[in-house]
Amino acid sequence: MAGEYTDEVEEDAFRALAAREGVHWFHRGRRALVEHVLGEPQPAGGRRVLEIGSGTGGNIDLLTGFGELTLIEPNATARSLTTSRGGGAVDLRAGYWPGQEVLAAGEVFHLIALFDVLEHLDDDVGALRAVRAHLAPDARVIITVPAYSWMWSPHDEMLHHRRRYRKSSLIEAISAADLQVQYCSYFNTVLFPLAMAARLLTRLTSSSASPGHDAPSERLNSLMLRAMLLERHVIPRRSLPYGLSLMAIATDG
Repeated sequence: MAGEYTDEVEEDAFRALAAREGVHWFHRGRRALVEHVLGEPQPAGGRRVLEIGSGTGGNIDLLTGFGELTLIEPNATARSLTTSRGGGAVDLRAGYWPGQEVLAAGEVFHLIALFDVLEHLDDDVGALRAVRAHLAPDARVIITVPAYSWMWSPHDEMLHHRRRYRKSSLIEAISAADLQVQYCSYFNTVLFPLAMAARLLTRLTSSSASPGHDAPSERLNSLMLRAMLLERHVIPRRSLPYGLSLMAIATDG
């Protein structure tokens, strides 16, 4: 089917991702917020974790704390980069989601993660229905997506995104897949005004550049990370009213 995750994403984009996701404030901040929302890692004890659209493996260290990890990634370059960074210790599978029999019937997981994946898919609801079929009892699904269609930029075009989400549209997609939303919030809120200004400047100057995706100076990168981490004082006790991204936790409804 057309529009599977990473079907068209350029190899250079994966190499750039592998180079920056260990240091860039956004990737480090998102991992920290996800870890905070998920809570204390639980003893493995047969617990299994699945990341769909795992890219170059930047979330391996985070997710292995919650169980035995399986990764699904269709792009050969991304899989190679995952292996080269030490991802050989996890179960790395090639294939698209959904549409290929990457998982065996009856294979279930206690945590399934889709980090900035749904926006690549033509049928996001169908993808989430396929996720539901592989949930263990009391399992959780964690989802992040980019927010607001009016924040669309050349970066979205480069990554072949199909859409950006509002909180209401993400909840609608999750609910349509017969999953129950336990928590949903915007995040990357503190830096949102700066991002809006950067997007506006890009449009006013008719620039094709997409600011904010190359790592800034070490000092600025550190300041932006610290700003993003302030949101741990709110998430997940309450929901933030706006932000660059959305995060949701869902269970089998």
